[in-house]
Amino acid sequence: MAEPDRFVQRKQLLVARSALCRLQLRHDVMAIRESFTGVRAVSTIAGSPTARSAAFLVAVEILGVERMAAMLSTARRTLAIARIARIAFAWLRKPAADAAGPPPPPP
Repeated sequence: MAEPDRFVQRKQLLVARSALCRLQLRHDVMAIRESFTGVRAVSTIAGSPTARSAAFLVAVEILGVERMAAMLSTARRTLAIARIARIAFAWLRKPAADAAGPPPPPP
């Protein structure tokens, strides 16, 4: 008679342990979900070469080769214009050498 009681207690212990493990998993999942943000995901993808390649391939598959090529061409032109504008603004901010007077003597 002691044998069935031992099995019942063992079953109760296993059921309680299983419930505890499920609660711990639920708690860990909630902690991960709260720590996961869109900005962090983007920075992680941007920081990993493998993830960047995978994201690029997925984008090509979704958008198609022609649309992706057009988007990359537009991005290339936009970056070139931004670089030219940055150089122009830096050149305009730099004071003229004649207006500043003679250079200071070397120390």
